[in-house]
Amino acid sequence: MAATAWLRAGEVARLLNVHRSTVYRLVSRGVLPPPVRLSGSYGQSGGIVRWRESEIDQVGQRLVEERDAAFANGATSAKVEQRRVAARRSRQRARAET
Repeated sequence: MAATAWLRAGEVARLLNVHRSTVYRLVSRGVLPPPVRLSGSYGQSGGIVRWRESEIDQVGQRLVEERDAAFANGATSAKVEQRRVAARRSRQRARAET
């Protein structure tokens, strides 16, 4: 069994090229999965929370697939292009860190 890599909010933010507070906003919008609470009580602030790296990778892959589907359907907006570039940079940074 492979060891599970756990990521802090700042690490997730770096992978996605967003601010740390955006990570929590993406969780509240349902884009990212909620973190696993390793200490403290649910429903309370504080404590230690982490995301499984594999789940973040899955989200990234899903976003890329959604982007590709949008382009296949003729989407050409600058926003879609910005997301594509950001996803590519995130993947490149993730590869460089490993």
